Amino acid sequence: MTAEKEITELTFRGFSAQIRIGDRPLIVYKPEYDEETKTASGWIASEPGKEYLVCWKKCDVTVFAANGRVSIDGPRVRSNIIARPPKTDWLVETGERIEMQKEKPFVFSELSMTDDDTVIDKDIATDPGTIKFEIFRKTITVDNAEFSWTSSDPFSTRLHEKTKKAGAHITKIGEERPTRDSRCTVQTAPFSEADTVPFVTFILRYRPEGILLAGGFKPSPLQQSQGEADRNGG
Repeated sequence: MTAEKEITELTFRGFSAQIRIGDRPLIVYKPEYDEETKTASGWIASEPGKEYLVCWKKCDVTVFAANGRVSIDGPRVRSNIIARPPKTDWLVETGERIEMQKEKPFVFSELSMTDDDTVIDKDIATDPGTIKFEIFRKTITVDNAEFSWTSSDPFSTRLHEKTKKAGAHITKIGEERPTRDSRCTVQTAPFSEADTVPFVTFILRYRPEGILLAGGFKPSPLQQSQGEADRNGG
């Protein structure tokens, strides 16, 4: 059996997305690409207690700008940045920006279970273990606009045991800290009439390594060894 080649990013419709811990991009398992929904998806192994970086880029120089909106564990947007028309290097978000030079980091965390019915409230994650990139094609109408961002409340890291999510991971929004760079914002308009919806969507689902192995998403050490032998002609 021929093993799948390891990849560390999803690339689709002229864009790429990946998750990093420090300088290390995480391996993407079982990538899937759907032309009808314009969506690429895959699985990554999360490491509790580790901060992670959200990264995306345009693969080619374009005449349009790109707006990447990233939501984590549900529909609350945690990152919203612009790639200007000539820009093709990685855009790296190290946390949720709360002021021009302040942020709160993204941290993989263990999801705890409880039988306390009071945890069923507005801060429960609706899609724990999911990082969703929605990328829109845009035209910049006003450059260097005043910074404006309203951060969302963090989701609870507890779920009711009825959800049957035991052993899963979730993202904790860390403590406030200064950022390395300031953030200027722009005002934009859709690049075309068709660009009121995402041009491409990336979905990276993160789970503990053991769950990925048990579910067949990550190959076992034996399968990895066999894959190496196949590639080497053994």
